Amino acid sequence: TRLWRDHDGRRVARADAVATIKELCARGYTLGIIANTVTETEIPDWMAADGVAQCFKTTILSSKVRLRKPNPEIYHLACRCIGTPEANCAYVGDNPVRDVEGTQAAGFGMMIRIDEPDTLNMEHATGKEFTPDHVITALSQLLDIFPARAEK
Repeated sequence: TRLWRDHDGRRVARADAVATIKELCARGYTLGIIANTVTETEIPDWMAADGVAQCFKTTILSSKVRLRKPNPEIYHLACRCIGTPEANCAYVGDNPVRDVEGTQAAGFGMMIRIDEPDTLNMEHATGKEFTPDHVITALSQLLDIFPARAEK
């Protein structure tokens, strides 16, 4: 599966991803990943290669848990793994249907959609409209949404 996934080139993270992830972690935010995947290695390999694996408390891959977005159960599972209620969680995703619908159905406190033209072009209209709380064009904009947290 991994060879097929990589046949037309390896996907790489956005240019600002690593710095943003490390800064959010340094600010004290608990991070996790929820991904619809066909391989169990692509995301963990990226996390290790870019030196961000330690920034994530959980990584939920659909290929491992047999749940796929927008099923709210995959989001509930992630919340149980990090020990945080859904209402206190935010989700960042690029899919205007699956990511927004799933987080809203799961009761997440915030959904942030990052504009990804390739995803928007591939997503077929379903007749459903889902409105995220924020739309961003760069991951670094998350630093404006999630400020440094006050020391306790």
